[in-house]
Amino acid sequence: MQNLNILEDYVYDILGIKVRVNKVDIASRLPFYLQNNYHFYSIQIYNHDYNLMLANDENEITPAQINKHIGVVKEKTGRETIFCCSRISSFNRKRLIEYKIPFIIPGNQMFLPDIGIDLREYYKYRKQATGKLSPSTQVIVLDALLNHDYTPKTTSQLSNKLPYTKMTIGRAFDELEANEIAKIEMLGKERILHFNHTGKELWDTVYSLLRNPIAKRIYINELNPKESMPISGFTALSLETMISESQYRTYAMSREEYKLLQIRNNVVELEYPAQDAIEIEIWSYSPRLLSQGERVDNLSLYLSLKDNEDERVEMALESLLEQIL
Repeated sequence: MQNLNILEDYVYDILGIKVRVNKVDIASRLPFYLQNNYHFYSIQIYNHDYNLMLANDENEITPAQINKHIGVVKEKTGRETIFCCSRISSFNRKRLIEYKIPFIIPGNQMFLPDIGIDLREYYKYRKQATGKLSPSTQVIVLDALLNHDYTPKTTSQLSNKLPYTKMTIGRAFDELEANEIAKIEMLGKERILHFNHTGKELWDTVYSLLRNPIAKRIYINELNPKESMPISGFTALSLETMISESQYRTYAMSREEYKLLQIRNNVVELEYPAQDAIEIEIWSYSPRLLSQGERVDNLSLYLSLKDNEDERVEMALESLLEQIL
């Protein structure tokens, strides 16, 4: 397991608590065979401090060996130890439970008997239809629509294309399947996404579940010309249609991108926008993921303006939609 964020995300998804995995210097106190087979970290779960014994995954170690190894680590450090690996056979997983060995296998199961936890991921994600799609799930759907790419995709393929962990992609797959937008199949250990529809049929199916990407609007005094971010709102719509640009030049960014902007620049938020103010739309996902050149993508733009009651705006948005679908 190369990315410890996967482990942290898994604990948060299952238990709803944020944990931090930290490197801990205990290897020097342990025999060489343990140093060669594991990496050691610390983790706190519900105020319980643990060693985290992360297997190298080159060879699958037997549960009996793991039990002995944990005993040695506990003896040398005086602290309970959790075994962790990225993959393990179902037979050996059952054996770990029989030995009462605490373990975490992200995406599969968490077993911490001393605090009464025995949870498997599929218990948490029962296939029930949701309300609005999560931001990451919405990005996956919009990306397919914008690129007219409906070919089956694995979690690995989408994780490589988009800045989301496999865990996040997996949750998106569950969401799409629960809302009957897609079917999920298995190929070996990989899950594969198959959309049930394409093009306009997919849009019509998913439309009521798509959210307005704008979470908040902020007005600032000025913007450094060197800053590069996609334009949005009526500023973007005016480039594609006959609609006039609004009073404020509008840009879109995620919360994280706005925080970085504040760090880099002396940003002054305005309580009452002046005539030459800059409008910033804070989105629930990064508009850069789908942006088209200097502006936000047309589908997100449509969703951000669809509630406007001006007939001219409605006609412009419908024209925009026809171009895509």
